[in-house]
Amino acid sequence: SYDHYSKRSRDLWHESLVKWGTQIVISGHTHRDAQIEANTEFPYAQLVGGGPKMTQARLITGKADAKQLVLTVTDMDKKKTQELNFKPLT
Repeated sequence: SYDHYSKRSRDLWHESLVKWGTQIVISGHTHRDAQIEANTEFPYAQLVGGGPKMTQARLITGKADAKQLVLTVTDMDKKKTQELNFKPLT
């Protein structure tokens, strides 16, 4: 199910994240990377880093300006595994 990595955190933060218009939550240390799309129940996406083995590890970097936020996920061989783009909410 969505956001099952930390039920306690979800219970504490979900209402505020929705109220604030959060588009994505970035989290880590689940031993595998994941991208979970937003849906009607959870209107924010979730991006999860990997680990603890180097073959499972991911580096998540972000670059933002007034037009967009670009999140890039790369493995330890510097191969891009994902790129996500978010526009500002109006």
